[in-house]
Amino acid sequence: MQIDTSDTIEWLQFKELSAFAPMLLHGISTRKGGVSASPYQSLNVGLHVSDTPELVVLNRQLIAQHLGIASHQMFFLKQIHSGKIIALDQLPTDKLEDKGFWNEKNVWAEADAWTTQLRNVALVVQMADCAAVLLYDSEKKAIGIAHAGWRGTVAEIVKNTLQQMKEKYQTNPQNVWAGISPCISVAKYEVGDEVVNTVKELFPMEKDNYLWWNENTQKYHFDLKKANESQLLAMGVPKTQISISEHCTLTENHLFFSARRDGNASGRILALMMLK
Repeated sequence: MQIDTSDTIEWLQFKELSAFAPMLLHGISTRKGGVSASPYQSLNVGLHVSDTPELVVLNRQLIAQHLGIASHQMFFLKQIHSGKIIALDQLPTDKLEDKGFWNEKNVWAEADAWTTQLRNVALVVQMADCAAVLLYDSEKKAIGIAHAGWRGTVAEIVKNTLQQMKEKYQTNPQNVWAGISPCISVAKYEVGDEVVNTVKELFPMEKDNYLWWNENTQKYHFDLKKANESQLLAMGVPKTQISISEHCTLTENHLFFSARRDGNASGRILALMMLK
């Protein structure tokens, strides 16, 4: 991934998606360059954690300033670790002022993925170990972005987000470019019986795309990156058009927050896509 350090924050981008600028604005924040104090130092964007809300809003403003967009253009969800996807097709006039930027109570909806063809609307998801999967249809000029933890992944949220794009925008997966964000790596994502049994029940023929057996610990690990890549491939997205970050949120403490590492003291990063 490319790191933009042109000002105080560090902003990650996929080289392949950056090729579609300036029409497509995208990227992923890190924890660097914000104003939050320990343990949320410093660019925490999560209003739902125990950080000072005013500082979180300042962090979000720093990101908006870095991207050259206004706060009212950034749309937030209340993420619920689900397979729920919404389409943002129009903007009701009574919700133009705040879509969760200033106050979590004003988030657009409860969901974990969304799609749109609207211009100048930045779709945001937040993460701390979970993956964000970014989708861009270069022909129909449509975007989708999904928050994929293990629950969302086994609910096939990425596959279903792409299916929604096919139905609403006539997206051909052959024209889709995808990016899978930094998240917890398979080497660090040990999981228990609930996850293992769910995968084996839902994906008996594909479980190797989701689980890795650690011979040393005799434990299963969940592979967020491979699992979500497999959903994209199954939908027909060319492998050459899927970019996967090599970063691990748990091990790279200097760059990322991690809920598994830091527990309730973990902040959040965000992933964003906008058509201009």
